[in-house]
Order: sequence, then C-alpha cells, then structure tokens
Amino acid sequence: MTQISHSKSTGQHLTAGRLVLIACTITFCTACSDGYPGNFEPVLMPAEMTQTQRLQQMNQIGQQSSLDTRWRYKLTESCKLKVTTGSLFSRKSTLVSLKQGQVVKSIDRVDKNHDIHLKQLDVMVPLLEAANWVDSVSFYTLVSFVQRDCTSGESA
Repeated sequence: MTQISHSKSTGQHLTAGRLVLIACTITFCTACSDGYPGNFEPVLMPAEMTQTQRLQQMNQIGQQSSLDTRWRYKLTESCKLKVTTGSLFSRKSTLVSLKQGQVVKSIDRVDKNHDIHLKQLDVMVPLLEAANWVDSVSFYTLVSFVQRDCTSGESA
C-alpha cells in the first residue's frame, strides 16, 4: 500500500511540475516579445500598390542600386516617365512614354550590372543599372506594373 500512495504522490508531483513548466514557458514567451514593435505596416506587393507607392519604391531602389550613379523617377499625368541619372553635379534627364514599348532586363557583360531598359522600336532607353540581381528584379516588377496601369488608363 505504501507503494501505491508513493506512486500517487509522484504522479501529483509530475503534474505540478508540468504546470510550473508550462507557466514558466508562457512567461518566457511573453517576455520575449518585449521590445518588438506590436504594429508594423504590412508588406505590399507591387500589384497592390498605387502608382505613387510604386514610384517611391523605384526611387528608393534608384538611390541605392549603384555607388556612383543615382536614378530618379517621376511620372507625368500622360504616363511619361522622367528618368534622371547622374551625380549631384552632373545630371541627365530623359522623358519616355510608358504607353508604348517593352520593359526588358539584361546583364551587361562588361560591368556585370543588371540593366533595365524600355525598348521602343530599335531604341533601348535605360531605366536602371543595378549592381545586384534583387534590385533589378524588384525594379523590373515595379516598372512593369506602372506601365500596365498606364496602358490600362489608371495613371497616378
């Protein structure tokens, strides 16, 4: 009989131990969330963005994509994209219609940059030269959606 009550108290001890372990785990997990922001903005996909949001992202990529050249973008009401390149003292702007042409990406074999162009007939208008693949793919997707909305009549 002593063995039965001993095993009964051991079973109760294990149950109490499990409760303490669960309580400690909950407290630990709750404490781990301290210092992390509770509310953060959801990540939008380019298809869900407005033209303004897409242009902001394109400008952000254009500012960081290359060490020596900055790319800036502005969209007119008639869906012409103003592309400004250069450094602080030397800038060049090009105005290109997004209602015609095809966005293409390629790798420049000489400088190993990832290039995005707008191909219009036989002319390739540079839109971005990115040092890394991720920036080029992100930019390509963004500008493709800007162009799509321009051709469907949803500008800015």
